[in-house]
Amino acid sequence: MYTLKLLFAAITSLLLAGILMPVQAQTPQAEPSQSQRSVVITIDDLPFVAIDDEELPAVQDWLKTFIAVLTENQIPAVGFVNESRLFLQSELNHERVALLNDWLDAGLELGNHTYSHVSLNQTSVEAFTDDVIQGEIITKTLTAEKGLPLRYFRHPFLHVGRDLKTRHAVQAFLSDHGYTIAPVTINNADWVFGHAYTKARIQADTEMMQRIGTAYLSHIEHSFEYAEKLSFDLFGSEISHVLVLHANSLNADFFEELLLLIKKRGYHFTSLEQVLGEKAYRSLDTYTGSGGDSWLYHWALSVGLRPEKEPLPPSFVRRLAGPTGFNKY
Repeated sequence: MYTLKLLFAAITSLLLAGILMPVQAQTPQAEPSQSQRSVVITIDDLPFVAIDDEELPAVQDWLKTFIAVLTENQIPAVGFVNESRLFLQSELNHERVALLNDWLDAGLELGNHTYSHVSLNQTSVEAFTDDVIQGEIITKTLTAEKGLPLRYFRHPFLHVGRDLKTRHAVQAFLSDHGYTIAPVTINNADWVFGHAYTKARIQADTEMMQRIGTAYLSHIEHSFEYAEKLSFDLFGSEISHVLVLHANSLNADFFEELLLLIKKRGYHFTSLEQVLGEKAYRSLDTYTGSGGDSWLYHWALSVGLRPEKEPLPPSFVRRLAGPTGFNKY
């Protein structure tokens, strides 16, 4: 009982100091103006989700598409690197490293996504933090050459730990090593669509590729609608959002259409640094568990709300993706 009183007092003092912000479900007063909407683009699994050596030229073209569209539209973005993808048969591949240099040369930012995309829910704190350190060696060298910091970290699978002790230990480690955790508020299943899309592409089934792409854009719109509503329920207004995407051929092929969809919803694009300065991102977050959920979902659970789960892909996409794709949830 004494320990619980101390814990309650500590949390209360943090709330009063403004370090943690309590989230309370709000009564909506008025729909926010769409001109106020803003979102950050973040892309996981750089340099690319899967790189077959024979397909490297295609990967180079796909990544150039991401870079070109972002720079032409003057959109800041952070790409999160798995350095294991820079190696081919245990040897560092300089063509793959060059992809990261191209990203930096375009004025875009890189972050750490661990070396081997390991789940914090399936490994020890020590093994996970070792993977974080191994995952920064090359990226930190590249960013230092540009005079840039390596300052953001993204949890693979959005797995933040199955218990608070694990979560807090990793948070402390990341803070001590100069990292800010990059949250996600607009989560989606683009990796499931991407897995199905790759299968259709390998089979040269262009009709199925287009069907998947069309369904994917609809899914992204539903994911935005979900996040907009949940943020309004929590805060009484919409917040600036962080969108997660993955570096795959689906997103490369539909990237311009995806950004147009986002613009039509009234969004402008901003930086991760700008968004993380907002009060909502200091909300109380006691989430733990097996899911890879958005931070909006974290915040809702932390105050006792039970929101609906985030939108799922349609059944035909799940069937085509197969267990390797969909069962990662």
